[in-house]
Order: sequence, then structure tokens, then C-alpha cells
Amino acid sequence: MYYSRAPISEAVIDLRTDFLVPPTVAELEALASKLGDTLPLRQQVNSFAFNLAAAENSAELVGSSSSSTLGMRLSSLGNDRVLQLLRHGLAYSHLPPYTNWQTFLAGLKPLWAGFVADCHVQAVSRAAVRYINRIPVPNGVEVDDYLALGARIPDQISKQVIGYFMQVVVPLPDLGPQYRAVINTGVEPGTAPNPAALLLDIDVFCEDRLDVAGEDIWAVLDRLRRKKNEIFEASITDKVRELIR
Repeated sequence: MYYSRAPISEAVIDLRTDFLVPPTVAELEALASKLGDTLPLRQQVNSFAFNLAAAENSAELVGSSSSSTLGMRLSSLGNDRVLQLLRHGLAYSHLPPYTNWQTFLAGLKPLWAGFVADCHVQAVSRAAVRYINRIPVPNGVEVDDYLALGARIPDQISKQVIGYFMQVVVPLPDLGPQYRAVINTGVEPGTAPNPAALLLDIDVFCEDRLDVAGEDIWAVLDRLRRKKNEIFEASITDKVRELIR
């Protein structure tokens, strides 16, 4: 179903990949330079780790930290498109204002072709479609009025909720044993002038080896997108539909 005020705050296509040899940061930076016309803003993606361990012959704890560069983050001038070129794959995001799936996918395809060629991608090991929805609602909502999927609160406790977070992981046997969905719901309290928001975050993925040649990847992504739509429709109530129609 089409919603003129779809509450999508971010849509992501995430492709984890196997390489002949994992790309170096320098190779990812070189690819990022080629994309400067459409995605001119860039920065490194880094990971940080901090460890505590007992010092030798002492009860004292000694801390150590380390960092590593995972890849590059590129974005458009309007920050409505973000591409992450990573040493384990590629992630492409569509931020507001959201257009449609066909436009989103069309933007990814040339970026994916360049990544496959320049980084010697052998196969996709995990394909995911994730849509993060934030639905504006009054503070202190009764979650059951808006979501069919949410926290069950006993009658002895107030039905009004100002904050919660819940995650469920479900298999998708109609698609196959390699398919699953992670669904996060919650309430984010509002702070003036912003209203509270219901979070409905749907991440649908396939953990299977996909050939980079041919149409397999695009067929799987479309299957994931359709399943995401089914989960979204099953998770909301008519009250939400009235808000976003």
C-alpha cells in the first residue's frame, strides 16, 4: 500500500561480501574518489575497542585501547543518500525525503557494479533490507492503539507508555531457511518542539551465498522488500494508517 506520509527515517540495503582478497583502505578511498560527483562528502569509518585486564602480578586493572579503519562513508550534499564502502561489504542508505523502492534500487546498481569490479567481489554472503520508521504520536500513548506488535502491559499497570524497547527475531519459512527478520519496536519520548515517536524498525535478511553475476541479488532484495512490507502492514493499526495515508 502507498502512503503519502510514509514515516521512513532511513532505508538501508546492506550487502556483506566475500572477496578474492579483502580490499585495503587505500583501495576503498580510490573508489570513493571516483564517486565524488554524486557523493562528494566523505569520511573514514573507524571502530574502537577498549579492554581492561589485570596487570601482571597485581590486582590492578590496566586499560588498553585500539582502533581500526573499516572503510569509507560517502554522502550526497543533501545528505539524502549515504554509501558505506567497507572491508566486509557495502551499505546504501536512502534518508528523507524518501522516494520509492525503484528509485532507491536504481541508485544502488551502478555503485554496486563499481564496488564489485574494483574490490574483486566474489559473492554476497548476506543480503538485507532494513526500514526504520518513526511514527509521530502524542506523549504517553497507549501502544496497542498504534501497533499490533508491541509490549503487553497488564491491566494493573498504566496503559500509557512514555518509553520502552522490544526486539523479536523471527524465521521466515515461506521464503526459506536462510531468511529471517529482526523487528524492533519502541517509544521515543518527545522533547519540544518534537513529538514523541513510535519506532518500528524492520530488518529482513537472507544469509545465503549469492553470485554477483546475473539477477539473483536483485531478486532476493525484491523478495526481502515485499516481506518487509508485509511485516509493516501486519504490525500497524488503522490509527497509524490514518496518520500516514
